[in-house]
Amino acid sequence: MPKSRARLMVPRLFRGEIALVLLVCLCMVALPGCWNRRELETLAFVSAAGVDYNEATGFYELTVHVIKPRAGTEGNMTEKAYVQALSTGKTIFEAVRNSIQQLPARLFWAHNNVLIIGEETARRGVAELIDFFERDGETRHDVMIVVAEGCTANHMLKAAYELDDQPGMQMVEHIRFVRGSLSTTLAIDLHEFLIRLNSPGTAALAVRMKPMYKQPIDLPGELIREDIGLTPIVGGLAVFRNNRMVGWLEPLAARGLLWLTGETRGGLMVVEDPWNAGVEMGLELSQSSVEAKFSQVAGGRIKASVDIKATAYLGDVQGPISPLETADFPARLQERFEAQIRAEVNTALLECKDEMRSDVFGWGSALHRQIPELWSQVKDAWDEVFPEVEVEVAVRGRVLRSGTNLSSLRAK
Repeated sequence: MPKSRARLMVPRLFRGEIALVLLVCLCMVALPGCWNRRELETLAFVSAAGVDYNEATGFYELTVHVIKPRAGTEGNMTEKAYVQALSTGKTIFEAVRNSIQQLPARLFWAHNNVLIIGEETARRGVAELIDFFERDGETRHDVMIVVAEGCTANHMLKAAYELDDQPGMQMVEHIRFVRGSLSTTLAIDLHEFLIRLNSPGTAALAVRMKPMYKQPIDLPGELIREDIGLTPIVGGLAVFRNNRMVGWLEPLAARGLLWLTGETRGGLMVVEDPWNAGVEMGLELSQSSVEAKFSQVAGGRIKASVDIKATAYLGDVQGPISPLETADFPARLQERFEAQIRAEVNTALLECKDEMRSDVFGWGSALHRQIPELWSQVKDAWDEVFPEVEVEVAVRGRVLRSGTNLSSLRAK
């Protein structure tokens, strides 16, 4: 390379480095950090919230659990880890801001775990109160939506757990544990609740929670004990039509709904022993799947053909059994298994379809996907068409194994 050409390339390299340095300096000036910082002392971290509507005053009542930053530290081990505060307002937003009258900090929603709605408020309608939580930028959409049976949200938030000092956090784990281990409820968060609430052909659901009152007990030998008189029970679902709650599903009826939607994950099913009258057997649910197909039959009615497949394991027996000596052991046990699934499914259909007339199964949305031209004809009157849908359910169950024992124990 000629020397004159090399001399010309050196300044270009320097010019590139100088431009990069100037760009970095410009970014440092134009993008200062912490321009909207908020000190921890000015924030009240919400871990649980509840909403009630007071018919007498016409005001919403907002109850929150606010985490105490210093609770649980050395010297404060017996102090409650949260404070419960109540504020009111004509709207939820006003109630949120009015909380400043009691708390020397602004409510911060990014760590909220659960939103509880009192039963009477849920029956009145939830569209107005849910708008704030959908619109607010701090609220996460994985907040669990719960309806308190037979009480207000304020009362339900007085419940506590022995295993955790933050009830809001423990409620979420409680719901998820029941969902996965019993399949008697669904973990309905704000995201799914809003989708169900706004989607034609699908009705909303919420977690059902009710208070259980415990009797104080005296356990000798304990140094410190705080008696908890109120604790939550999770199981079942709150059923909505449009934006109003219209009824409850008991745990087994809720599992019938899960059979119909293919969301049964686990749980325990008790069936009658096929060989011993009055004796029960426990089956552990394993897997399930469902396929629903829609068609139009004579008279213009819509038919839903639902095919449910399920597997289970034998968990325990109360009477003597010997599978190797009984030729029809698998077939008869599977018959009992299938019959119990049909019973739970029929209960869910009776309560949701015939009584509450609420499409919590999402069949309207499924019909829209499968036969869009038929859905366009019935979508405006789906609330009246849905209860008239003809349903045919086929159940195929399998009991795969009986644990580590082939036969039951027999006392000698």
